[in-house]
This record gives sequence, C-alpha cells and structure tokens, in this order.
Amino acid sequence: MQLTENPIQSTAEDPCDLPAPTAPGVSVILFNDPAHQAKLVADARAWFDNQQTPVEFIVVSSQGPKLAPLSGSLQTESAPSFEAAIQSAKYEHVAVIDAVYRFDSAHWNVVNPVNSTEAFRSWSYAPSKAPGSRKILIWLYCQIMRRLMGVVKNRVAPGITTFTKTQLAKVDLTRLDLADPDLVSQLLSVGKSDGLAVEEHRCTSRQPELQWHKSNSSDPHLPKSKSVKRSIKRSLQFWFSQLAFPARRHGTKNATSEKTALATTTLLLLAAIILFTNSSFPLFEPDEARNAQLAMNIVETGQWTALSLSGEPYWDKPPLLAWMTAVSYKCFGISEWSTRLPSILTSLFLLAFMIIAGAKLIGLRAATIGTAALLLAWGFAFQTRYVTMDAMLTFFTTAATLGIAVGVRNKGLKKVKKSWLIASGIAIGLGILAKGPVCLVLTVPPIVVWMFLNREVSREAIRATVKLVPLWAAIVSAPWFIVTMATNPEFAWYFLWKHHVVRFSDAFNHQEPLWYYIPILWLFMFPASILLPRVIYVISSRNPKYRLLRTPSHGLLALSALWIVGFFSMSQCKLPAYVLPAFPMIALLIGVIVNFEFDKPTTKRTRFDRLPKRIAIGVSILSLVVGIASVYQFGNREIASFAVFSIAITASVFLLVQYPLKRSTPRKNSWLATSAIGLIFVFLGVSQLVPSIARDRSILNSIATDAQNRSSIPVIYFGRDTFASELYLPGREVVHIDEESITQLESLLTKRPQATIVASNENIERVKASFGANISITAGPGRHTFFASIEPTIRVASQPDGQKR
Repeated sequence: MQLTENPIQSTAEDPCDLPAPTAPGVSVILFNDPAHQAKLVADARAWFDNQQTPVEFIVVSSQGPKLAPLSGSLQTESAPSFEAAIQSAKYEHVAVIDAVYRFDSAHWNVVNPVNSTEAFRSWSYAPSKAPGSRKILIWLYCQIMRRLMGVVKNRVAPGITTFTKTQLAKVDLTRLDLADPDLVSQLLSVGKSDGLAVEEHRCTSRQPELQWHKSNSSDPHLPKSKSVKRSIKRSLQFWFSQLAFPARRHGTKNATSEKTALATTTLLLLAAIILFTNSSFPLFEPDEARNAQLAMNIVETGQWTALSLSGEPYWDKPPLLAWMTAVSYKCFGISEWSTRLPSILTSLFLLAFMIIAGAKLIGLRAATIGTAALLLAWGFAFQTRYVTMDAMLTFFTTAATLGIAVGVRNKGLKKVKKSWLIASGIAIGLGILAKGPVCLVLTVPPIVVWMFLNREVSREAIRATVKLVPLWAAIVSAPWFIVTMATNPEFAWYFLWKHHVVRFSDAFNHQEPLWYYIPILWLFMFPASILLPRVIYVISSRNPKYRLLRTPSHGLLALSALWIVGFFSMSQCKLPAYVLPAFPMIALLIGVIVNFEFDKPTTKRTRFDRLPKRIAIGVSILSLVVGIASVYQFGNREIASFAVFSIAITASVFLLVQYPLKRSTPRKNSWLATSAIGLIFVFLGVSQLVPSIARDRSILNSIATDAQNRSSIPVIYFGRDTFASELYLPGREVVHIDEESITQLESLLTKRPQATIVASNENIERVKASFGANISITAGPGRHTFFASIEPTIRVASQPDGQKR
C-alpha cells in the first residue's frame, strides 16, 4: 500500500493549473441531490466536451434506472445503487463527484485516472468551518476518519475520487455500506487496508461559498448535528466491523461436542490436580481468616440474611462467598480444605465455561489453548485457592460477557439464543451478590460498546439482551439488597457510597500509582504473560495477514480486557487481585494468537518458533528456584515435599532436553512440552511454595503448634482481630482487647500472670511501658506473638476497690 498525501494550494502557482492531458472516456457517478447537481453536471459536461473527452453521468437514485432531466435538456442516466452504477458504466475510468463540489479542471488534472493505472486517487477541500455546536462534532468526525479509518476524504470535505473498474474489482464491495454518505471514504479505507495503492490530495483552503444550511437536514455534505452524530456512529461501526475485526466466525466449525468434552475433561483434570493438591494449609490473615469467620458465624448462629463479625453487622461485601463457605462447612466440616472448596470449584467451572463458550466464539482449538494459558498463569492458580470474592467475581463476569456474546451471535447472527442471555443475567446477579455493583461496571460497558460497534448484532438481539439480562440479574440479586436496606437504612450509604464510590475516587487504603497493574499483569500471568507483547501487536496491527483473521469476538475479548485493566488502573485503591477478571479474556486472546501462528503455513523457522526453547529454559530455571525455596527457605524439609520437588524438576529437565531444545521437534510438540514445563512451575509454586509461606506467616498456626505446649494459658489479641481462632485453637481461652483498652489488658494480666499476646511491636512497647519492670516479655513462636509473664514476687496487686497500688 502506498499513500501519497499532497497539500495543494489553490493559487496561480498551483500545479493543478497545468494543462489537462487528453483522456479517454470517463463515467462520472454522482449521488442524487437535484438541488446542487444540475449546475455541476452542466459545468463538468462543458469542460469534458471542450477537451473532446467522451463522458457519461450516472446518478445513484433509489428510483431505479431511467433518464432524469437535471439541467435543461441535458440527460443523465440513473442507477439504483453504487454497485449498479459501476456495472452500467460504459468506460473503464470512473470518477465519483460529491454533490456540492464545484467542478474544477485543475483538480481533475491531479486525480485524472489516466495518470495512474494502479492507484485510487482523490482530491478534496479542507472541511468547512461548522457553525455553533457542530464544530466539536465535525472535529470528532474528522479525527475518527483520519485516525481510525486512515483517510482524509470525508463527507464534509467535498471533492472528487477516481479509479478504474479493474482496480475496483480488487475490492470486496460487500464490505461497504452502499447507502452510507461516507461510501467513498469507506472505499478508500478498504483499499488501503487491503494493501492497494491509494493517493489522497488535500487542498489546504476551504471550498469557497460553502454554506451550512440549517434547513437542509438531508444534504450529505452540510449536515445537521443529528446527521453528523449518525455519521460518527456509522464510521465507528465500519472501522470495528470491516477494518479492525473484519473476519467472520473464523475457526469455529471444528467445535464438535465430542472434541469439546475431551478438551474440557483433560484441562479440568489437570486443574483439579494443581488446585486440590496440598490445599489444607493455614489460612492467610487477615483476609482468608475474616471470610472464614463470616461463614463460621452463619453456621453457629443460623443467621443467613445478615452477616456479622465481632458482634457487629458486616456490610463491607455481599454474602455469596460466606454462604457458599457455610454450605461447605455444613457438608464437609470446618477445615482449611472446606474453606477453600467454593473458590476452587468456581475456578474449575470458569475453565469449563471458557472452553464451551470459547469454542462457539473463537474456535475449539483457540479456546482450549486460551484456557490452558489461564491455567499456566500462576497468579490465577494462587488466587483461586485464596478465600476471597475475586475468584467468584472472575467467573461471573466472564460467564456474563461470553454468554451474551454467544447468545446474540448464534445461528449466523440471525436467531437469538435466549437461554444464554438468561444464564448471563443470572451470572451478573450472582456476581453482584459476590462483590457488589462492580460486576455491572466490569461487564456492561464492554458489552454495550461491542454491541454498538458490531453491525452484525441485530436489533432483535439487542432488544432481547436489554429485556432478559437485567430482569434475571435483578431477580437473583435484588431480594437480599432490598431486605438488608429495609432492616438497616444506613447500609446503602456504607456499602454503596463508602466501599464503592469513595474507595474508587479517594482511597482510604491501598493507594498505588496509575501504572501499578502493568507489572502485576506480567508477574501474575507468568509464564503465559511472555506472549502478552505478541497479543498486543497482533490485535492492534494493521497488517492484513493478522487483521483479516480477526473477528468481532476477538474485539470483544480485547475491549473487555482493556476496560477491566483500565478501570482498576483509574481507581485510587488497588490490590493485585482486583484485575483478576481480565485474566480469562487475556488468556483467550493468547489462545487466538497461538492458533493464528499454528494455522500459518511456513517452511522455515520464525521468531514464534524460537519462543518455546527460550520460554522452556527460563521456566525450567525458575522451577528449580521455586523448588529449592519451597523445600529449604521456609524450613519445609519433609520427605514428601522433597520427593515432589525432585520428581517435578526431573520431569521438567527431561521435557526440555527431549523437545524444545531440539531443532527437529515439530512446532506443536515444542509448545506442548513448554506448556508442560510451565504447569510444573505453577504446580511447584501453588502446591509447595505458597503453603510454605502460609505456614511461615500464620499467627494462629504458630500458636496452635507451639512446641512449648502453652495450651493452658490464655491467648490475648491486643489490637488485632481473632478471626478463625476457633478453627486453630478449639477449647483455648481467646480474648480480644481493643488497643485503646490497655487498662483491660492490665487487669487481665494481673489475674492471669502468664499469657500469649498477639500484638504489633508498637502495642507491645505500650504494654512494657505500662508494667515497667514487673513484666517479662519474650518473642513467641510466630510473627506478632509474644509470651508475657508476671512473676508472683513482683506481681501487681489490686486493692479491694479494684485500684492499683
């Protein structure tokens, strides 16, 4: 493709003033506008007659082929459409002239098709200054045409466009909106995107005597605001559907139920091995312990509608996770494993849904590769075993987004699959019960933008989506919110305003910079994140070899991932787990890109073919580091852990030597071996390293396994919460004291001269200052734990009235 953009000044020295060469016959096409075309046709016909150039004029009119008198006795042929006009044209050379353009022989000399037998050529004025509020709309419209569609020619810049019928035969006219006033701009844009030569010439001055007629709403060049807005909408839709993501349902024909079931079963078995292995490790504090305590309170009190914590109503988060964990406790007893079971099962459902829905949207192979890429993201495997709402939110947002896409694109985009839309509404409702309105925020904007941009989503599909999805989302989520707000009027302000609006705009904790999630994505999606630069390049590239393979479904994945990452990047409050809902979309895009590369016929090794070797070597080294850290760094030297480490590293080295390092290994075998090495890395990190970290950091576990057997003395939480203490310290005396109530701590220690205190270093210093030399405090078995002892000979005595001496 070659683009020549030459600013042309309308002056005496302008090269347009050169004499016109002799030209063969020309077919001039105009669009129906009798108010302006009569004089244009007369002037153009006179000039061509003077040049002894055969010419015919064809007006595109919905009235059908006939002779239409436009200027006195001058006769002009009419055609019902642009395509029909091309077919009826007698001459090889074709010129398309805008209605309000004033024919100028100098301009014709620039774009005369005789001067170029290869390129589409256009000449146009600069857009006229629009009056009033239309200035911003016209500026926005021109920017869309220039930046997205890649052309300077547009409907508010009148001019002339020329080409030959042979050149036009290389363009797929079905991609054009033949009824759109921007038809010519679309033609030039498609020509550029297909690699054809396009030359655009722009005069730096504006067309003289061009007026913006307020009464003329149908004129294609002098539109009202409503017409400009319609053009902006059509331009965006054309860019998305025909330029950015022009392919249609690529690679979806192989999604048979048998293959889908096999791929789903295989990946779920691998995921179950990774997620369930060694899942009974101590709960991380305070998040996991707090969520476990909420469920234990439900089991103990039988109160399911109102969550409570430390005797107070808990309104920070909705109750779905606590409900599911309480059900797990009812079925399997209270334990670390049963606490993590709901999150693990939710993640397995997510992987299965990605294959089932992805097979319909992007093809079975791409969906399977993408699901495997998500399983290869160690941060996903870690967060799915972490007892928070993020795993559930990720499943429900993914299910809602992909479900709506499948529902409106079923049966060749004609028939709406209402069952998918109902399921998507239920998923949104459950997502709201899992983490609040943020589910709507993450799901609705990308879906709305995608349905707006995708011209192939029918109005019937849009109406069905608007009708069914909100209805079922409300049916699922509204009852709990209504009951809670009715019984607790202050809930709405605390939950909706403080924990959503205020936390987003003015965070009261976890403040991080705007770029925070860039390294987080790379780290938490490793080793799958190695392919992220390739994903960004292929999805944004204008290279036809990639662009012509992209479908609107790929566009939805990109929109959703970009929106989720961008939304949380704008938030003042940031945590690594917040961006987890973007992982499935990014993983499916990775599957799309790898599938593209697998489909490309190649006889020589490419940069993509060299990736498995480099990735496998790096991941093998990291697996070795993770294994050593898991066995030695945290003192976890049991024979079982060492055996797992040895077997995993041996398998990793064997796969590396047998496949990726060999140049003769087929491409797919190299990637399969590299994926297996990545799974080993994830398995070691999730099943060995993370449990070791949890055991090292767990305060409750360190107290429960105290080698000195201090089970007869009380455990005092001073300024810290006692979440999940019943799970680790059953039958023990556990006391919670606020950090402001140090006198209560003094009274308790006076009565119980020995105690294990859980407190920060600052609060322990306060205890020492309060008792002075009368207390002995030594470091306890774990972090933030201390053993306090008051000897009988120096014990602080109390007067009968309870006052200290």
